[in-house]
Amino acid sequence: MCGRFTLTWEEWRQVAGALGVEDEVDAFADYRPRFNIAPTDQHFIITSEFERRKAQRARWGLVNRWARDNRRASQCINAKAETLEQRPSFSEAFQQRRCIVPVDGFYEWAGPKVKRQPLWIHPRTGGLLLFAGLHESWYPEKNRPALTFTIVTCAANDAIAAIHDPHAGGARRASGRRLDEPARTGSTVTETAARGGTCRSSRNKARVAARE
Repeated sequence: MCGRFTLTWEEWRQVAGALGVEDEVDAFADYRPRFNIAPTDQHFIITSEFERRKAQRARWGLVNRWARDNRRASQCINAKAETLEQRPSFSEAFQQRRCIVPVDGFYEWAGPKVKRQPLWIHPRTGGLLLFAGLHESWYPEKNRPALTFTIVTCAANDAIAAIHDPHAGGARRASGRRLDEPARTGSTVTETAARGGTCRSSRNKARVAARE
């Protein structure tokens, strides 16, 4: 489960350049480094339309289009890869609305319950982590869609399992396979999100550091 993540890069232009999206400075004029992005917070996702990558603001916690309210959003921040096609909340989005969720680290907690310590898991080189995600819009008001997303999780590799299992499905890069291409039965989460992705953290590049 991913319950907190970060995006600490200083400028939007840096993020846009690394992701291969158009600058969209006006739309992200209020971008700022963030060290504690929590469930139901506003963030952004990367989608693909006609081979063009697009950054869109979205709130963390998927709300289905038929929902009357967003009370369950905090319960839908993660979607287990093993049950995506069986869960009514996620099955349609898995087939039709995949996305990338860019972050540069996420938190896990270790230690006894009475003295748990947050650990910041991030690339040693300071690059981005690209999580597989699903998105959906609901309508809090007529003709006013609100975009939401969830992060897909899967079984952790050896490096992460000692801390927490499962963990977010990370894609190595956001290039290649179209995000809007229909999913194949039996395909992996990251195959449907990005070509070359694996459902594990980068064991050689990630490190675990205690948050200061």
